[in-house]
Amino acid sequence: MHQHFVYMMANWNNSVLYIGVTNNLQRRDWEHKLKLIAGFTEKYNATKLVYFEETDNVHAAIAREKQLKKWRREKKNVLVNQMNPKWIDLSENKRSLDYARDDIMHYHSDRSANKIQASSLLLGHTLDDSK
Repeated sequence: MHQHFVYMMANWNNSVLYIGVTNNLQRRDWEHKLKLIAGFTEKYNATKLVYFEETDNVHAAIAREKQLKKWRREKKNVLVNQMNPKWIDLSENKRSLDYARDDIMHYHSDRSANKIQASSLLLGHTLDDSK
């Protein structure tokens, strides 16, 4: 069975929340962090994974995403606080740059390699690291 995730990304001071759905949370998290996808999270710098739910049903994940997007901000805050009261970046403890970088390169092979290279260099890595 496939995994599907509903997740929330926040900016540095938690004043902005983005809700999304994906089948690969680690890859999607890095797409937001490296700003590979133009849109809301890139514009508002929402790069901190603060909440997620997992299901094996894509339809349930999409329905939950739509449900959460309709909620008032206060209700979303309560949900995040239940899982992550300090609003830390949940991806910090399970980050695997090499895996994420390889996965991103696969999914974004048609995008500008310069943007990915520049992002990797900012993080202190090069795309040809063999570690």
